[in-house]
Amino acid sequence: MEKIFTLIKDTLEKGEELVLCSIIASSGSTPRGNGAKMILFRAELSEANP
Repeated sequence: MEKIFTLIKDTLEKGEELVLCSIIASSGSTPRGNGAKMILFRAELSEANP
């Protein structure tokens, strides 16, 4: 878990934007369970929405 927060800190210190997504609830078959986290970086967001 420390690795993800270090990555967030380093990214923000560079002045870059990011979004932290967390799974707070799930039901049925899912690839990740509650508490799973994912970071989306600005470059990834821009590519998804040209």
